Amino acid sequence: MHSSRRYFTCAATALLAGASAPRVWAEPGAAGASPVLPKDLMEGSLVRINLDNSSACGFVAKMDGATYVLTNTRLISGHSRFTISTLAGAELRPTGIELSTTRDIARIRVGSGSGLDIAANVADGDSVVLVDFAKPGTTFSARGGTVENTNDERFDITATFGKEHGGSPVVNTATKVCGIAANIDYFKAEGNSWVSTERHVNYRIAGTSWFAPNWRQYDKQFGRPLRDADEFRQIIYGLANQWMGDLKSPIETDADVDLDVQRWIKQHNGMVTNLGKKRKRNKGGGDPLAPIRKDFSDSCNALVDICTSKAKTLAFFGEQANASPFTVNQFKMRARELVQFAKFVRAFEKKNEYYRW
Repeated sequence: MHSSRRYFTCAATALLAGASAPRVWAEPGAAGASPVLPKDLMEGSLVRINLDNSSACGFVAKMDGATYVLTNTRLISGHSRFTISTLAGAELRPTGIELSTTRDIARIRVGSGSGLDIAANVADGDSVVLVDFAKPGTTFSARGGTVENTNDERFDITATFGKEHGGSPVVNTATKVCGIAANIDYFKAEGNSWVSTERHVNYRIAGTSWFAPNWRQYDKQFGRPLRDADEFRQIIYGLANQWMGDLKSPIETDADVDLDVQRWIKQHNGMVTNLGKKRKRNKGGGDPLAPIRKDFSDSCNALVDICTSKAKTLAFFGEQANASPFTVNQFKMRARELVQFAKFVRAFEKKNEYYRW
């Protein structure tokens, strides 16, 4: 990204000083105590990244002798235009984007200024706080907890948080950032449904490597397809669960779906219409429901074809040499998930081979 690009909002503001602010922390062990974070420091360091029709969390940090806004790569993927503002109201002017090669972290260069310091290390048992500012506005709160399950790239905390907290900082007792909240989502079989399963994790900040693509080109080549893939997953799994839940009812959706998905919906709904018609046994004594069973089998085949085709496309993106290893893994994970879903549909077809129409 170059500073000459005009699609970012520009405003000449200085970041609120904060790295040198005095530490303020609740007494450890006090029943029900919550750490008190310095108000000026946090309101000057916590930011909203304003996207097309939503916003994402982020924070200002000092790293490698420069000032950056850190957030999750997934949150800005598919968005070549966005603006950034602190909770204190200062607008920040991006001058470049770098991506972690192995973690869900993007850092956006915002010129000189102050921000939160990065902690060099984090270990199991450390007292930390996830700074909660998920709700729009200028308020924030602390979700205190302890660190557990650390590895080279991630760690868990005992404090509860959700996907809306993605991009929020996790700070230690010295008010230094040791991690960034993120959401890992995947789908799996649960009974007769294919359900969403989420894991909320925290990526370490220190120790990652970075690369600086041309964001506009990179987002067009990888970010937008990744966001489209996630939208496809949500839509197709939702429609499939509706279909599997009641094979005799039409599929209804207001979503803007692909042409092949439209054809699948039309095919199934045509079968539902035929179910309402009286079918008489033919003179040869054949099964009057044979056409319906064939329609059901055709619906299963169509859904499997849609998902396997999408999986091949995502696998292709996952083989591109100019994508970061983290992006590659994201595409491959989604491709594998769709392949597993296609197998789930096949098992569902076999299970309902003799469905009582």
